[in-house]
Amino acid sequence: MWRPVSLLWGLCLCGLAAPPLASAAERTAKITLMALGDNRVADLDALTGRYGLMIASANVGQDVIAAFRQRNPGALVFCYVNTSDINADSAKYPYYARIWTDTNAHEDWFHHDAAGARVRIYYPKYKNRCAFNTGKPGLQQYLAGLVVETLKTGRYDGIQLDNVSTEFPFRLELAGKWISAPPVDLTPAQWTADEVALLKAIMKAVADAGLKEKKIIFNHMRSGEPQESRAYVEVTDGANCESWMSLRTGLEGRWGWKAKVEQVREANRKGKLTNLLCIPQFAEAFGYKQYHHDRRKMPPEIPDAFVRKFGEWCGEPDKFITADLSKGRMVEVVERGEPAIIVSHWTGIYFNGEEEGFKTFQEAVRRLQAKYGRLIWMKLSEIARYWAAKELTQIESGGGGAPAAGGSHTGTTMEVTKHVVLLLAISVAGCSLGQTRLARDQSAKPANAPDRGQANPRRKATMRIGAAQPRSRLIDWRLKPAEALAQADKSLGELEQIVHKAALKDVLPGAVMAKRSAATTR
Repeated sequence: MWRPVSLLWGLCLCGLAAPPLASAAERTAKITLMALGDNRVADLDALTGRYGLMIASANVGQDVIAAFRQRNPGALVFCYVNTSDINADSAKYPYYARIWTDTNAHEDWFHHDAAGARVRIYYPKYKNRCAFNTGKPGLQQYLAGLVVETLKTGRYDGIQLDNVSTEFPFRLELAGKWISAPPVDLTPAQWTADEVALLKAIMKAVADAGLKEKKIIFNHMRSGEPQESRAYVEVTDGANCESWMSLRTGLEGRWGWKAKVEQVREANRKGKLTNLLCIPQFAEAFGYKQYHHDRRKMPPEIPDAFVRKFGEWCGEPDKFITADLSKGRMVEVVERGEPAIIVSHWTGIYFNGEEEGFKTFQEAVRRLQAKYGRLIWMKLSEIARYWAAKELTQIESGGGGAPAAGGSHTGTTMEVTKHVVLLLAISVAGCSLGQTRLARDQSAKPANAPDRGQANPRRKATMRIGAAQPRSRLIDWRLKPAEALAQADKSLGELEQIVHKAALKDVLPGAVMAKRSAATTR
C-alpha cells in the first residue's frame, strides 16, 4: 500500500538556524512515498511525479523501482528492513519466509517471558510476531549481513531500519495491549544498549563491504526520548521521525514544537539526515464526516484540495494586488507605511510540484514593482532588526535646516530609548538606521523635485545616519527576562559607542552625536 507523507529532509527549517558543526547534510527530498506492499507499476499511474524518496519493502519489484526513478528524476530509494521481530504469518512472502527459517532455528535470538514462551509484540493484533533479542551477537551479525546483501543488489540508495524504538516497548503495563508478556531480566537501559550494539554492527558491516556511500537511517527519533534518540543518531547516518508534526502538536513540553525542532536542529548540525514524516490529517482538515474511516480508504496521495487548504491564495494574485494595481492586501499595508510581510506555507508554494504558489508570488512581486518602483526587499531576520531599530531609535533636530553653505551642520542628535521588546531576537548594532520604511514608494518623485540631500519642503528627505555592520548581537529567545534586558542594555550601550566613535573621528562629521544622558528605561 502506498503511504504518501510530507517530508522535510536534510537541513530542515530549524537546521538552517545555526552553522553546521560538520558538513551539512544535503537537502534531497520534499515528499516521501511509503511502498510497503506488493505494489505494481500500474499503481504509479495514480501518482504524480513529485517524490524525492521512496521507502520500499523488499516485496516491491525492480520494475516498480525503475519506473519510480524514471518518473521522479533524482529521487532516492531506501529499502525497509525490520530489525525488531519476525512474523511467522508472513512466511507466505519469500523474503520473510527466508528470515523466519533462518532465525527460527536460534531460540536464543528471541526474547522469552517468565513461562519460557517467546514474547510477541504488536499483540494481540498479531498473534505470531516474535520479538528479537537484539543484544545477541549472532542475531546482530545475521541482520547486518541481510542489510549488506540487500544493498549489494544495486536497487537501493540506503536502508531504513524499522522499529528501532527509543521508547522501552516491554513495560509490564503493556502486557495484553502491546506485548504478550514482558521479557525476563530486560531493563530499559539494557534495551537501549542492545539497540546501539545492533546499529553499530550493521554500520560496520556496511563499511567493511565497501558501501559507505549508502545511507543507513533508523525509525524513529522522538523528542520525548532525547537521550535514547541521540544515542541512535550518533552511530547511524540519520533517522526517520514518524508523525513529526501534526495539527495536534502543541508548543511546549517534551513532545511539543520546541522540543522537536531543537532535536532535529541538533541532528542536522552534526551532518545527520532527518526524514521528518508529517502524515496528512484529512479528517481534521476537511471534517470527520468525509474522512473519518479506515486509513486504507484514504486518498492514494495528498490531493490538490488538501494542499489548497493550506495555500488558499494560490493562483489568486489579485488578493495581494489587483491587475490595475489599485487594490489588494499588500496595497493596503504598504499605503499605511507598515512593513509588508508575505507569509506562506511551504505546501502552498510547492503545490504538488506545480509551484502554483510560487508563480502567484512572482506575479504579485511584478505588480508591486510596477506600482511602487524600487522597493526594499528584506528577509524576516532583516525585517526584525530594522523594525527593532525603528522602535528603539528617536531622531530629533536641534534646530536649523539644511547644512550651511560653509559646510557646518546643525546639531542633530540621536536618542536611544531603552525599550526592550522581549522574545524578539534583535541585532541592534547591525541595522542601517534612519532608512525609509519597508516597501515605501520611493519612485513617485515629481520630475522637477530636487535631488536627494537638497531641501524639499513638501517631503522629508531620506536620511541615512548610520551604516555599520559590526558583529552579530542577537539576543537568545531562551534567556530569562532579566538576562534579556541585561543583554539588550549591553547591546544598546555598544551601539551608542559606535555612533560616538564615528562622530569623534569625523566619519559622520557633526551629523550624529550620542546622547547617553537622555536615555530612559521604560
